[in-house]
Amino acid sequence: MSNQKKPREKKKSHEIEEALAPFLPKEEKIEIPLTVIIPVYNCSEILGQTLESLESQGYPTLEVILVDAGSTDRTLEVASGFSDLITRIYTVSKENVSDMLNRGIALASGDYCTFLFPGTFYLSPLTYQTFAQELVSHDFPDLLYCGSLQREIRRDVRKIFLPFDLEILQEGNHPATLPACWMKGDLFERLGKFDPDYSLRPEYEFFCRFSLREDLHATSFDRVFVDYDYGRFSYGKILRYAGETWTAIYTCFGFAKAFRWALTLNPRILAKSLWRRLKHSLFT
Repeated sequence: MSNQKKPREKKKSHEIEEALAPFLPKEEKIEIPLTVIIPVYNCSEILGQTLESLESQGYPTLEVILVDAGSTDRTLEVASGFSDLITRIYTVSKENVSDMLNRGIALASGDYCTFLFPGTFYLSPLTYQTFAQELVSHDFPDLLYCGSLQREIRRDVRKIFLPFDLEILQEGNHPATLPACWMKGDLFERLGKFDPDYSLRPEYEFFCRFSLREDLHATSFDRVFVDYDYGRFSYGKILRYAGETWTAIYTCFGFAKAFRWALTLNPRILAKSLWRRLKHSLFT
């Protein structure tokens, strides 16, 4: 008996389009060159779902860059089954999400960039085409985002979608998840890339910096297109999350805003998270 696996049957985008055609407005397709950056590390069990979701978009002008941190499981084997979808796989020496995103940005050639994490998927095969239409209707903003469903193990699913508002950011809230954002390719040259010191909230610190620039424009549309896998909920993650939030608010908005935000926290969590950040600053 042969152990050879049957080739994966790929969804044909035109079949999806034909099925949905009666329900769609009669608009011409818009093709805006897009780069999708996916950081991966030992995620073979969940990567396939994400890549299948991406493939189902049937988006014609797509560049897909996987940045792998030296996976030792079947991650790269799973990725090899999508060789017609993935443009490039780049390997880095260690797992640092912000560094991996930045490496993908340096390699990107699309007019816009978006980001996916293993386990995250799109709720509609029309996600990318809808984004492209929204970009045109909003005169190509620097940042465009939609709503997300955020899943965490041992916590209820939450909808993430808030106005891109300075007060909301100063309260420690992020308006969108990173996979729900399309960003102009040259935005990172004007604003800088993701800060490597942030492992849980790189997008939040980036949004805070973005909000301080009057020459940059963000807009949104209130539709939920992304199911975002945030991973396991843990006490350690809460501490890191709080520490990174404090640092971002303090750096971008000053001590008074950071202190006001800190008053909303459990004092024990605040003290432990700040101690962790202090040790990181002193000994790394």
